[in-house]
Amino acid sequence: MAAAPFFIDDADIGVERIPPNKDSYRSQIMAVALRLGDLMTIATKAYKAGSTTMVDGCLDFPALPEVMGGSSFNHFHMSHRAYLETWYHVAAMLACRYNGPGTRQYNRRLKAADRVLAIVSREGCEGLPPLPLVPYAMSMSTTVIYRALHDGARDIDTAREDLHRCCDVLDDLSQRWTSVRGVAKLAKRLCRLIDDGTLITRQPTSRGTTDSTLPVPANISVITDQVGNMYSDEAFQRQLSEIWPSFDATYTQMDWALNDYGFDMEFPSSFDNFSS
Repeated sequence: MAAAPFFIDDADIGVERIPPNKDSYRSQIMAVALRLGDLMTIATKAYKAGSTTMVDGCLDFPALPEVMGGSSFNHFHMSHRAYLETWYHVAAMLACRYNGPGTRQYNRRLKAADRVLAIVSREGCEGLPPLPLVPYAMSMSTTVIYRALHDGARDIDTAREDLHRCCDVLDDLSQRWTSVRGVAKLAKRLCRLIDDGTLITRQPTSRGTTDSTLPVPANISVITDQVGNMYSDEAFQRQLSEIWPSFDATYTQMDWALNDYGFDMEFPSSFDNFSS
């Protein structure tokens, strides 16, 4: 709902699982969709209000062929196949909330984000069903790619190229889905700062792999020009105050907004109102 998933616990509805019938295309679609729903339930346990864990589960996440097993997935309609695979990768991204660079969950999340970008770039609005999971997936893919840059897990040149592609795709989706406009504008701002060289004006300090992305000092940015390095954000904050004279957003605020969108299921409404 509003381009973010609205989850209904299966225990509340008890939908009977439908075995895929090779002679029934609809039953195969429904069987795969229900499996993906089950996978989302597992992937989103850490987001439940009553969850107290600070460690990601899903160490052994099922591969796509396992989820699609028993169906003729490779012969599905192209748009259905693209949508269902996108759904699978959303679950893969959501399954990593706490683990940091170098962990299996983190690497899986980044690969899933890359795959979503590839699928939505290729298919566009017209090649995918008009369902809100699509813009949500693309917005989440953008945040994951940004996090890889933020965490020093992806070099700045690769991240720049990926973020520019994200901007193009988000612009296309925004013609149909207004919910992606805020993250599209924010991604464009980041691309401009990268293109201007603002993010590589400081000497890097070394960093190691961490198990959590949560505790980051307020005066430190982990924007990098090389994998594994991080920079002071002082110049970045000055630049932001210049390009956003009417918007009170420090780098930390902007970083928080893009870093958490999709994983906390919300995006600050104030970011919807500034021009790109």
